[in-house]
Formats: sequence, structure tokens, C-alpha cells
Amino acid sequence: KFGLWVDLNLEKYTDKKTTKFAEIGCGLGRISHWVAPHVKQYGGIDISPTMISGAIEYNKQFGFDNCNFFESTSLVETFGNESLDMVLTELVFIHISRDEQIEYIKDMSTALKTGGLAALQIPNIKHYSNGFEETEIIQILSDAGFALKTGTPSKDDVVYWFLCEKVA
Repeated sequence: KFGLWVDLNLEKYTDKKTTKFAEIGCGLGRISHWVAPHVKQYGGIDISPTMISGAIEYNKQFGFDNCNFFESTSLVETFGNESLDMVLTELVFIHISRDEQIEYIKDMSTALKTGGLAALQIPNIKHYSNGFEETEIIQILSDAGFALKTGTPSKDDVVYWFLCEKVA
């Protein structure tokens, strides 16, 4: 599902020579081989050392030297302030508290350069106790320094997909 989004949109928003891309909750790094050809650098973070080890092993088959994986809970601690051009999180926020989601959104904003993009999958309160109403999450994103580029509920209204630009 995400591979299609990468194929349709990533080239529009990235530059193979300069884009530094990070993924929160990379797990086994299964999207890294879709992203790597489009960016200068792919960095995946995950809280699980087992997932990071698995990502390193899984990605050997693709031979990309621009992919790195880190055991971490923070983009800022891993990559630094205003160091990234694009950040993605998918199938992560459904597993963590609302407060943790907000902290990750703030972390994304701090780690992204002005003009950088965040692609987020956010749980809908209709289906997840840790989810958000659409207007509420849009305000949280705005408060964190993001402007909405695109946003839509999933086809079944279970999650929202947002593409946001860091503006402040």
C-alpha cells in the first residue's frame, strides 16, 4: 500500500542528490528499498533492537549503501535539529498513546528543515481510543509548525493520511 504512495509521490517531493529521509518505526525496514533510489539518505529508527537487527539483515539483499537503521525514539537525538528533508510514519501511531504521538510530531518538526515534509498516518478516534478527531489533529500539527499540504481519511475512515510541510 505504501509502495504505491512512494511510486506516485516520492519523486515529486525528493531530490536523489540531496534529500535526507527518515522513517519513525521502521520495523524490518520494508519500505527502505522503495525509498532509497529516490533519496540521498534513508534513516530508519525503531525502539526495538530486534527490529533494527532484522532491518539491517533484510536490507542486505537490496545492496543500497544509503540506508541506515538506528535503535532510537527520537529523530532529533539520532539526526539532529533541522537535518531532515522528509519524515514518514506509518502503522506506528496506532500503537502508542496520544501524548507520545504529539511528542513524535514535535520531534519531527524539530528534526525537519523549514520546507521539509512529514507524511503521517494518524489514528481516527472513531476506531482507536488513542486516535484524534480530524480538526484536533490538524490543530496539533499546526501548533507544531506544520501546514497541511494534503490530508484525507483512509477509505474505511480508520486512519488519516496527512502530508504536511514544516513552515515554522
